[in-house]
Amino acid sequence: MTQRAQKVKPPQRKGIDYHQAAQLSALRAFSVSFSNASPSSSFRLFAETFLEYVLQIFEADGAYLEFSPPSSSEKIRLTIGSLRDEAAWRKILFPRAKKFPLVHQGPPHPGKKITRQTGWDPKTSSLISTPIRWGNQNFGVLAIGKSGVPSFFSETDLEELALFTHYLALASKKISFKKTREEAIQEFSENLEDGIYVIDRHGRALVVNPKGRALLGIHDKEEAIRGLHDDPVLLNIRTAGGAIPTPHQLPLARALRGETFSSVEYMIRRPGEKSDVHLSLSGGFLYDKKRKIAEGILVAREITEFKQRERRLKTDLAEQKERERVRTTFLSHVSHELKTPLNVIVGYTGLLLEERYGRLPEKAKEALSRTRVNAKELAQMINDLLTLSKLEATKMIVAVEEVDLGALLRDVLKDARSLSAEKPIEFFLKIDRDLPLIKSDPAKLKEIFLNLFSNAVKYTREGSIQVLAKNLPEQRRVRVDVVDTGIGIQEADLAHLFEEFHRVEDPGMTNTPGTGLGLAIVKNMARLLHGSVEVESVYGKGSTFTIFLPYALRKRP
Repeated sequence: MTQRAQKVKPPQRKGIDYHQAAQLSALRAFSVSFSNASPSSSFRLFAETFLEYVLQIFEADGAYLEFSPPSSSEKIRLTIGSLRDEAAWRKILFPRAKKFPLVHQGPPHPGKKITRQTGWDPKTSSLISTPIRWGNQNFGVLAIGKSGVPSFFSETDLEELALFTHYLALASKKISFKKTREEAIQEFSENLEDGIYVIDRHGRALVVNPKGRALLGIHDKEEAIRGLHDDPVLLNIRTAGGAIPTPHQLPLARALRGETFSSVEYMIRRPGEKSDVHLSLSGGFLYDKKRKIAEGILVAREITEFKQRERRLKTDLAEQKERERVRTTFLSHVSHELKTPLNVIVGYTGLLLEERYGRLPEKAKEALSRTRVNAKELAQMINDLLTLSKLEATKMIVAVEEVDLGALLRDVLKDARSLSAEKPIEFFLKIDRDLPLIKSDPAKLKEIFLNLFSNAVKYTREGSIQVLAKNLPEQRRVRVDVVDTGIGIQEADLAHLFEEFHRVEDPGMTNTPGTGLGLAIVKNMARLLHGSVEVESVYGKGSTFTIFLPYALRKRP
């Protein structure tokens, strides 16, 4: 009876090192093929077993292989898994002008049979395929597919599948199946980029490739295996958290117990060295003909440099986060301290202008009017700073209620008209008849649109400002466009437009009031309401700001 890949539970794909998984799969497939077949059929069995590991790792339902090994005149065609219709595979993979690599997602149109569009099984919803190459030569193609599942393959999956075809081609090119299994595994291991360690169930070292010796700083094969199997002191081996494992917990001991693991981090200290080396280890096991564990295999890669970069990045991020916290706290405290005296100034200048304390000369009234206008502008800037600091500190409370967005836009537009009293600007409001009521925070919506309208008025000398509210039922959201005929925005400014304190400078617009916080508030507040903001602009002709808002706020996961 032919032995196939043991049906182990596939690991969670998120933590897989595909380089190591591909090498480990090839080594495990070697063991099966050499144990159960004649030299003439060994490569075919190797390829079939290798494909079964590929299905497990990619959580696929079926695979198709068409391959002409460079060392043989035989052409291999294999289908495995639940999708075994070879004619259907070939119909989608080899029509005219089809190029590889290929990512196919389907069915493209719900309700239509995929067979009419691709010639493939209607159950299959996703497929990826890639050529099998060695140097500049193509020797075949490998494809895998999923059926009836919501998760599709991606371009990243395609890149990872190409790693497996590389080792398939390497095995066919470099390995003679007329050798013993141990000789073949040793020869194959010497061509791999990672360290390889193979031990039998009696603890005997079978294979340690040159890379494996160099990683540990140990040239003796038996010593290298001992440090990973039963002697934690030899390499001062520790887990990623710094714990010293017992001999029972060492990686090769785990593999011999029937564990399969991927990208597990360990630290070692090479003999004679003073600094730690970080390793990423993936392990598995091999069965004998009686379905008993015969050998353990370990694939190792040094990740010391990566861990050092990771530590630096974490330190940098922590420092940046602390700087942001200090800045936000400072802005909040300063804003609060300034707000009270400013409110007093605005209040008393208003009382003086109303002549509550006696009549005033006209020049005094004019001076007080200017004082009041500037104090109000400063108060608005302080309010903006407070709003932004609350948004950044995620302390802003959202009060959700049913909102008539059309009525809200009409109210805010009235306030915007008062801002443009001295400019020849026309305002237009167009609202879709089927614009639904939405569940959101009306106060925050008003602040978003008042900032956008104020910004449009500020940078429009003359012309018009249009507000268009549209229903997007298929997306279950609404869209509001604010279109102005202002000065527009240059390309260099677009990338920084929503950054704090960024202001658009234009030679034709001098002394434009503002701090550059309005659009930053718009972006952060739209995100708070589970929406988004976009901008398009033609310099010299005008800008369009677009807000997208969901029908109803959802709780974030």
